[in-house]
Amino acid sequence: MVVRRLLAVLSFVGGGVVVAACLFPGLAELGECAGGACEDGAVAAGDTAPPPADGALPPSDGGTGDSASNADGAPIGCPLGTVAVADYCIDATEVTEGDWDAFRAALDVPKVTTPECAWKNDVWNAPFRKLGPKFPVTGIDWCDAYAFCKWKGKRLCGKVGGGANTSDTEFTAQSAEWVRACNGGNASRGFQYGADYDAGACHENATPLEVATKVTCQGPTPGLFDMNGNVGEWDDSCDPVGAEPKTTVCRFRPPGSFGRGANHCTFVNQNSKAAREGRTNAVGFRCCAQ
Repeated sequence: MVVRRLLAVLSFVGGGVVVAACLFPGLAELGECAGGACEDGAVAAGDTAPPPADGALPPSDGGTGDSASNADGAPIGCPLGTVAVADYCIDATEVTEGDWDAFRAALDVPKVTTPECAWKNDVWNAPFRKLGPKFPVTGIDWCDAYAFCKWKGKRLCGKVGGGANTSDTEFTAQSAEWVRACNGGNASRGFQYGADYDAGACHENATPLEVATKVTCQGPTPGLFDMNGNVGEWDDSCDPVGAEPKTTVCRFRPPGSFGRGANHCTFVNQNSKAAREGRTNAVGFRCCAQ
């Protein structure tokens, strides 16, 4: 079911929360998708990947890269493609379409990743639109993102120290891994590149760029890209599971165009949430690891 509301420019398929254009200018050109076709002309690829069922995901071959150092200079081993933040690691970029295609192709045996996603009994979603292997994947739901991170031997970014927050947890560097990575634990740092807004630093258009294209959209850890640009990102921060787990509300970090002039590292509100089954062209994800 597509949720449509007047003035909505960011719509989640499957009962998700919609965000009004008057609140977040800059995404008016974003199309809605339903039934395999997108209004922006892109096709929601529908070739099915294996459905989830009971069991644990088979591991990927995601190895461990060279040791990095945390803020205190202590060595920390991080998986390839991640950077060190304090005592954990985070993906250097948003997960790409190429990464997602590899995940879908690798799942020869359908699996369930968490009880909250047991409702997901048809497919691992294909993106609504295909822009290229180096573009951030979008059009996937919370359970898709959770499953991918687990398959890679990581986790969907959530609570500092591991685990999940609730959707109402205050979004700070003390509570959320994503925020700590974005501002380095410095509450006065509103953006990953510094304290003050720079209109040209990050990509703020509804159509994303390839990941790590904007070298100015980097920091505070060198090699960490697009925390304040490109697409939004699912977070492991959900309401308690009710009678319908797929409609349980989870939080996402808003897309880059939402944070113009605001403290984007901590900027979330009631509209930065959607149903666990929700999907949109504007939201993807990245993973964390201990």
